[in-house]
Amino acid sequence: MRIEAPYEFREKYSIVHKRIYNWKNRKPEADELQLQDDVTIFCSADGEVAKTALKDFRDYLKTAFGLKAQVVAEGGIIDVKLDPAMTDYMARKITVTAAGVQIAAADERGLAQALYHLEDEMNRRQAPFLKHGTVEQKPAFSPRMVHSGIGVDLYPDGFLSAIAHNGFDAILVFVRDLTHAGLKDREYDFNDTIKRAAKYGLDVYAYNYVKNFVHPDDEGAKETFDRSYGDVFRAFPGLKGMVFVGESIQFPTKDPNASPLHHLTPSADGIPDRRPRSGWWPCYDYIDWISMARDSIREVKPDADVVLWSYNWGRQPLEPRVALLEKLPTDISLLVTFEMYDLLDLGNSIGKVNDYTITHVGPGQYFVSEAEVAKRRGLRLYSMVNTGGRTWDFGVIPYEPFPWQWHERHEKILEAREKYGLCGLMESHHNGFMPSFISQQAKQAYTIGGRDFEDYLTGWAKTLAGEEYETLMDAMKSVNAGIRCHVPSHENQYGPYRIGPAFPFCLKAGLKKPNTSKMYMGNSIYGVLNLFRDPSEHDPYSMRIHDELRLAKQAMKHTFDGLKKMKTIKKKTPELKKLMDLVEFIGRCHRTAVHYKEFYILRARLLACPNREEIFRIADRIMQIGPKEIKNAEDTIPLVQRNSELGYEPAMDYQCDEEGLRWKLKQMDYMLNAELNGYKRRPVAVPHAKK
Repeated sequence: MRIEAPYEFREKYSIVHKRIYNWKNRKPEADELQLQDDVTIFCSADGEVAKTALKDFRDYLKTAFGLKAQVVAEGGIIDVKLDPAMTDYMARKITVTAAGVQIAAADERGLAQALYHLEDEMNRRQAPFLKHGTVEQKPAFSPRMVHSGIGVDLYPDGFLSAIAHNGFDAILVFVRDLTHAGLKDREYDFNDTIKRAAKYGLDVYAYNYVKNFVHPDDEGAKETFDRSYGDVFRAFPGLKGMVFVGESIQFPTKDPNASPLHHLTPSADGIPDRRPRSGWWPCYDYIDWISMARDSIREVKPDADVVLWSYNWGRQPLEPRVALLEKLPTDISLLVTFEMYDLLDLGNSIGKVNDYTITHVGPGQYFVSEAEVAKRRGLRLYSMVNTGGRTWDFGVIPYEPFPWQWHERHEKILEAREKYGLCGLMESHHNGFMPSFISQQAKQAYTIGGRDFEDYLTGWAKTLAGEEYETLMDAMKSVNAGIRCHVPSHENQYGPYRIGPAFPFCLKAGLKKPNTSKMYMGNSIYGVLNLFRDPSEHDPYSMRIHDELRLAKQAMKHTFDGLKKMKTIKKKTPELKKLMDLVEFIGRCHRTAVHYKEFYILRARLLACPNREEIFRIADRIMQIGPKEIKNAEDTIPLVQRNSELGYEPAMDYQCDEEGLRWKLKQMDYMLNAELNGYKRRPVAVPHAKK
């Protein structure tokens, strides 16, 4: 077994093109054009995006098939032109005949996407064959923006190319100040990222982390806002816009329904204020705050896209949320998360969509309530949809391989486009984006003129499994069934599913794997004692845990059933083996969750049990769970050794790598043989001697 070095996946995800072997054994159909060696390309555009795309296409032909290609002054087999009659953003028309390929595009970004389309078709065919016919395409949404999934604000050229190949047209970069992005201890060259992203047709949005705890009515507020936000656009004029979200723009509000304190500032008497802090309540004076921020930006960059994300107050009542949106200036874009905060019937208890998930395809009632206002008022409407392929259902996997579940979400998002005027998407946050067949599925769904879902998925399965593709499709249906049993609760998302099999089982002491200097948020984002929050929103965990345990067992069974079917495929390509590792890792996350919930129930009984014999019986049962989870963690080690992307998430860095899993084994030994020791059966005590 080849062991990958940590972060080796970064290099793999920055290599866009791969060699396609044995293509010469395939024969073109009568209605297919075969590209021969010495492909000639004529292009009427000479901008940087066009030049980059042409170089990429030539590299693709060379890497995939060993074919040479050159750009000529006229008469190319592939003829690429900008068409002034085409006015829709990124629109393109691709015509393939026996004589060659003609591409007409509205702009250079559309031109680049047309060339990427040719690459997609040849990858699907696994040969330099293109089917005759005409395809007209344009994006259904813009922007389509993502954070980096290979590292916080990390965008090497190869990864930028991969982002563009997946159909996105914007990236997000955290901004703390003029020299720091998401990581506090590392200086960041924003202008360099903006310049390099532009080559691939990618805009750059700043995600606001600038500290500005000022009320717009305060003396000198205008100057403070200008220093906070105007200076960002002076220093980085290439930025497309800035995204603001409640938790990162807290301010000393005058709204009586919210606390004027920052969430990191304790109350004077030590007793928490029952009111939410401003970042978590739709304060009426947010209108003044965001307007002043907008003005400070627009004085520098008049066309900057100023985006207000209502994520943090989605849990709050309808009336104050709508009241805020009724007064939101119409030149500010509204970003609303698509699926969150709905109540879920778990069978015997009521749960809630805590945070990003694909288990509930949406739209949630929070989204609908705000989208209706946006449509009526003419607000530019964006949505956080996670369709880059990652949610908080699993914290340390590169993407979630549930194609039918994602398809349902794509359909609902497209319906929202027609119903509410949804026009832009944020497709990843926090855990970022990594390329996958799921992100390519989203590209087809969000391209007007893209491939039909079943057609796309069948082609993908044939690429991985050849003639055994139906077995792979059947296996993936089992895997997909697993996510439909998953519960997006706080206890899962901040518990065992956050870091998978490396999650510690703590009886009393809240032990966590130590952070490293490379981490952004590290182990601060999960709780090892797994305490739930805000029980007013749904049933207490003591009620829900039994439903969640039952459903986690079902999810685990479906996932391992899918893996079992995959193993019957005789010819396993490297890509299929990699998918199998991912599916097994997901199954082991479910197994950890099952074991932990069983442990949690026993722990709760143990710590309040008045009966000695019952204490011993409970301790014995915990001792039976322990070895099962130890084996689960041990069996996960080979997976993370051969796939360096497993166990990694950019905000936490590595939490479930080999080091994290071996730490878990030591921690389990401590729990079973130290923490639990006082609850094990002891020798019979002798009568206490009377003094």
